[in-house]
Amino acid sequence: RAFCRFLTAVSDKALCDRLLLGRGVLASLGSLMRGADEELLHLTLESLIIIVRQCPETIVSGASDLAALVLEIWRRSLSDPLVSLQVLDLVSCACATQERLQRAMEGGLMPAIWTDVQPGAEPHAASGAVQLYAVLLKRTAIPFEAHMWRCVEPLLALAMRSDESALLENTCDGLVCIVNRSPSQ
Repeated sequence: RAFCRFLTAVSDKALCDRLLLGRGVLASLGSLMRGADEELLHLTLESLIIIVRQCPETIVSGASDLAALVLEIWRRSLSDPLVSLQVLDLVSCACATQERLQRAMEGGLMPAIWTDVQPGAEPHAASGAVQLYAVLLKRTAIPFEAHMWRCVEPLLALAMRSDESALLENTCDGLVCIVNRSPSQ
């Protein structure tokens, strides 16, 4: 937390870059997250969100690694609603701060989302995938590109065959986002 406070107070982005990349702060944070217990995971996610907000250009250099880490944490913590919310916040923050981070998140997360919205997928995993998809949809380029559009049909099918209230709510949120953002498509 102290380092994150320091980042928010420093205006020298070159110094931040040297610390995050050159001194290994980002790599260390990623390692901590991979082996973190619940409390430490919350703290490291909170720190990563602050770093993404403060230094998006620095994060771009490791954007694909960030997407892989996000997917790993998401998969590992599907049953923890607080971690899931923090991961959604991290994805939203990354997508909002830098277009290249948005592209990396889409590239890293869409294959897993696609898998989890297919028939036979576990409902909890499908619901989480739909939440991730909705976050990505809010910032993606319009008209939707093929890699984003390909989940629309499985999303509709999921809404039609599901009787889980949370899953229905999440699929409806995603469908509303699609219609609102690109009605002509």
